[in-house]
Amino acid sequence: VSVGMVGAALELFEEVELWDPLIVCLSLLGKKQQAADLVRRRLDADDTNAKLWCALGDALDDEQYYWKAWEVSGESNARARRSLARRAAAREDWAAAAEHWMIALKINPLFPDGWFSGGYACLKCGRRDEALAAFVRCTQIDVENGQAWNNVAALNIRAGRFGAAHTALTEAVKYQRTSWHTWENHAMVCAKVGKFSTSALALLKVLELTQGARVHVETIQTLLERVREARANPTTAKWILDAANWEHDDDALNDDSDEDESWANSDMGDLAAEMLSAFSGASLPTKTYPARTESAHPSGLPRVALQLEGALEQVLTRSATGVSGGERTVRETSQVWASLAEFKAILGEHEDARDARVKSVRALDTSGWRKDLDAYTDYATATKGMVEGILDDIDAGRGGSTDSARLHLRSVVKVGE
Repeated sequence: VSVGMVGAALELFEEVELWDPLIVCLSLLGKKQQAADLVRRRLDADDTNAKLWCALGDALDDEQYYWKAWEVSGESNARARRSLARRAAAREDWAAAAEHWMIALKINPLFPDGWFSGGYACLKCGRRDEALAAFVRCTQIDVENGQAWNNVAALNIRAGRFGAAHTALTEAVKYQRTSWHTWENHAMVCAKVGKFSTSALALLKVLELTQGARVHVETIQTLLERVREARANPTTAKWILDAANWEHDDDALNDDSDEDESWANSDMGDLAAEMLSAFSGASLPTKTYPARTESAHPSGLPRVALQLEGALEQVLTRSATGVSGGERTVRETSQVWASLAEFKAILGEHEDARDARVKSVRALDTSGWRKDLDAYTDYATATKGMVEGILDDIDAGRGGSTDSARLHLRSVVKVGE
């Protein structure tokens, strides 16, 4: 069939009585009525054959024959229920589809596509716990199903279980390496669980896959706050101490791989809790360990802080100066320049910060800020940031002039009036 020899395949399938592929061949040849006639002849000889009734349902596109197959099988034919589930999903009757899938999967649970489709149907009709359990079962059977892992993560994010979501997304990106949506989710969740350098690297991957078009400003702001904390308190910042604890934990696990893991229970129903036990986050130790430092670096910052700064600088530079191959709003571009200015100011590179603030304002020149209230608000915010930066530089003795800023402010205020 795959090489186009449908006629030859049809003869072989009929000879060995493989009715499902035989129906497919006849359908490909546009001979559905012939397929139905053939199945009916077979049913005359054996009207208790559930597979034949399902084949007749396929040929005539009539679900009454799937119900007949379910009846003659003594309610044990999973194929009939799967067909009914697909027909219910096609007409967007998600409650019925979910019910059909769950019954079919009780009969034949080793069907990963069924768990995925059943999970999707449960999700569409608001049964999130059952959807999560179904997607987890799907990943247990087919560990390379990146979309199922992504759905497990999304449902855990909605429930606020970011540790479980991180575990699922770590698997998802292995099998969906070209999905920027998955990488962006990974970046957001890594920032939630304290894996800040990994979050920045995931943002870089998003930029690569979207040719610079996608940038998640909220995650960038979270990472900027961590950089600020590290610069202010390089040895006592909580996230740096947590990172040291995790490194120590990883070393201990590597030294004693046979030690039993202790997982927290999940409050989401017995079935889902049992399935998701592997995703529940272990509690952090109360004892702290000294952060490892990169002694060769003049700042003396801990290694994890230097890694975050390096990765975040790449993200901001690529976002601000890289060529965007897709659609990005001028508002997002302005926010990126403002974030780069903030980053440079934290690092003490004030001249670069000043230039970035100016570019944050210029990025909004084409936003229609003179006529649109929302665009005006964005422009005024960017202007405020630029002027505050100039005043800070003057107060700190780093030079600067208020003349051009005063003129600019007057023009912005005049438009606002």
